[in-house]
This record gives sequence, C-alpha cells and structure tokens, in this order.
Amino acid sequence: MFKILVSVHKPTDSGAGPIEDVAEKKTAYDVPPVTRAFNLLRYIAAGNRCRNMSRAAADLSINRTTLIRLLHTLEREQMIELDPKGTGYALSYGVLELASNLLSSRDIVRVSRPVLSHLAAQTGLSAHLGVLSGTDVIVLVRETPDVQLVSNIREGSRLPAHATVMGRMILSNMPRAEVEALLSDYNFSAITEKTATTMASLGRQLDADREAGLAWSVAYFEQGIGSCAGVVRDHNGAPIAAISVSGQQAVFDEAAEERALIATSVRQAAERLSSIMGHIAI
Repeated sequence: MFKILVSVHKPTDSGAGPIEDVAEKKTAYDVPPVTRAFNLLRYIAAGNRCRNMSRAAADLSINRTTLIRLLHTLEREQMIELDPKGTGYALSYGVLELASNLLSSRDIVRVSRPVLSHLAAQTGLSAHLGVLSGTDVIVLVRETPDVQLVSNIREGSRLPAHATVMGRMILSNMPRAEVEALLSDYNFSAITEKTATTMASLGRQLDADREAGLAWSVAYFEQGIGSCAGVVRDHNGAPIAAISVSGQQAVFDEAAEERALIATSVRQAAERLSSIMGHIAI
C-alpha cells in the first residue's frame, strides 16, 4: 500500500526475519506493550508474514503467547489482516487510514487504488473510481481481478452521469436544486430502454438510489453487464466521487446469490475511501 521505513533484515523463505529495536533511547514514559505492537507492525510491513509463530516471536524477542495476543488485537483494530489463503498476515486498511493524514494533497487517485484492488479481488469484478465533470462522470481508476473481463469501461472514459451508477450515486447525494440547475438544459439521451430521459424520471431514480445507499444497474448501460456503485464523501460530507463494480449481468440480478456480497463489499469500500478522505460517519 505504501512504504514504511524500518531497519530490518530481509525476510527469509519462512516469512521471518529479525527486527532491530528502532527506539534508541528508552525512558520511564515508555509503554512496552505499545512498543511491541509497533515493532510487530514494522516487522509485518517489512514482508514478514508471521506464518511461523515461534520464529516470529524469537525475531521480535517476545513470547509466543504475547505475539498471538498482539496479532489478534491488531487484526481486530484492522491494522493487519490475513492474506486470502489464510497463511500469513499483511498490513490492512487501518494503517492506510492513519497514514492518510500525511497525504497533504489528499490525492484520491493514489489512495483509492489499494481500496479498489481489494474490492476487485474480493468480488471478482472490475472496480472503478469516477468523479463528476459537468454532466459526465470521468473514470479515474480501474482495477481488475484476474478473470476474463466483459466491460468496455477504461481509465479516462467519459460517461453520461444520468445513465451510469457512479453518476447517479454522486447526483443522488447532491442537493436536488444543484442537480436540477446542472441538468436544466440537458439532453437526456437514452442509452438503453431503462435510461431516465426526463428530470422527473431521473429524480425518482435518484431518490431510490439515495434511500438504498447504493445505485444498481442490470443492463442499464451496457447489454449483458451489471454494476453497483457507492458514494465517496469528503471531510464535509459532500459527495466527491463514486466507486463501482461491474461484470456479468447475472450476478447483479435481484435473485442472484452474489448480490449480497457485492452490496456489502461496495458499501465497505466506499466507507473506507471516504474515511481516508477525512469523512467521519455520524
């Protein structure tokens, strides 16, 4: 996700490597459990996966029971997570959220990539980040899973906001007066028979999207393609972007077993990115 500068040896094939104490001067105010937790984070950040608990405990100069407790606590606090195969640990999004305060530019493109990469891997679907530009949505980031892709959406694509889930999700979270002003002279061209072609019909769709907290499409924009989007907010709670996943229409149908996973994954990813951008949910 990002680099953390530490002084460590390169990890061995066993996933372990000794770590040096980065605190050169200890004082009476030191809290040993906190120091051990940070040493463990640096150890994992350096590529040590803690697959061999006894070896990792020896590298960190702590006992095995303490290591297990630290791993459990850091995982609960979302600082680390098990890799997809469950064979070791890696840094998680909680670390990125803390580090985001150092990103002076709040570069949403840069910080969104690991979030979207995780979303794509979790769902097996193509994941996108889009922002509103006039009456269009511009796709800034696209992350794809290791499967055959079916959607034609690419980074740099410009899509009509009223006809796409990312556009609908951003518009649905804007004041309605702003939306009406933006689209006052707009030509609501129909992409498919399901496209809203008037402000009134779009308004009803936006109301439903806002109430649901997600925007869904089952072949609304591309034949045979489904998609789902969630809104990304800034520190003021304003909608600044949307993320979406897209793939074969069948998994987005209301009766599809995959639909619940898609909804949960998109919500969590949108909330995670919003948190990174400074939004505090109430």
